[in-house]
Amino acid sequence: MSQQCQGSITTIDQQLVTWLGNKEAHALIGTVHSIFNTVINVLSSDRNNLLTLALDEVVSSPWMMKTEDNYLFELMKSKIAPGDSVTLSENFTIEIKQIEWNYKNAVFSDTKINKKNASEKIFNNGFSNKVYQFIKEQGKDSGLVSAWDKYSMENPNANEDENVYVKSYLQAIKKMSEAVENNDKSAVLKHSYRLIGLGLGLTPTGDDFILGCLAVWGFFESPLIEQFKESNWIENAKKKTTVISAFMLENGVNGYMNQALGDLLIHHKEKDLSTYLGPFLKIGATSGTDMLIGVIFAYKQMN
Repeated sequence: MSQQCQGSITTIDQQLVTWLGNKEAHALIGTVHSIFNTVINVLSSDRNNLLTLALDEVVSSPWMMKTEDNYLFELMKSKIAPGDSVTLSENFTIEIKQIEWNYKNAVFSDTKINKKNASEKIFNNGFSNKVYQFIKEQGKDSGLVSAWDKYSMENPNANEDENVYVKSYLQAIKKMSEAVENNDKSAVLKHSYRLIGLGLGLTPTGDDFILGCLAVWGFFESPLIEQFKESNWIENAKKKTTVISAFMLENGVNGYMNQALGDLLIHHKEKDLSTYLGPFLKIGATSGTDMLIGVIFAYKQMN
């Protein structure tokens, strides 16, 4: 018998709604995978999907549902642990440790990339400069910004006492750049593996960079995105990185992105991008900045 603790979900990803709609009531949908300050991750029973329950302040992402009920969210965090069961109750409700979350009246979010057709593929020469300026003023450097400074020659002497990460990021970016310019799709995939799993955190810096690239390639329908889909790239990437990051990259390959990436690309031709760049500061310690470096890299190559 569940205790009388019920919270409401304010927004939920359309993919997740569809997936839950195919489950039977009272079914085990997964187990708690990891618990953080503002998010709780749930690994599906078949281990094919990672669901996220988050506070409303978190940037919307694929397979995420969000709540404004901070009190109940904190209460649940104090009661649950990794491995706890997550079930689907009746009436559009999931249950974790006798706390229920109802998503019947939630607003749907769509994280599918809205691709541009050929007539709309007009690039803004000032876009990359605006994003880079934002990064330099407000971003956080995991080492990738220093590597990008040297790669782009904005500051060829950046970080003279480079650590191993900066050197590795720089070498991988150079190799990927050469492969893209030579239209060698298989080489792009090959050199992307140098970045997967490289760096610290739940989503390593190299993975965040690749996600930014995937967002741009998917948005502008670059042939590269099909190469990533058709190969066994994601299966290989999963062996090199964290569980959370692997699902992030898989969503990226399949054309699903967090709201920050989607909004920025949709409005890439606008003069003032500040509204769309600010949310990246909320994504991890440096993940948002690292994604933006990937966006700049891919955008410049597409332009």
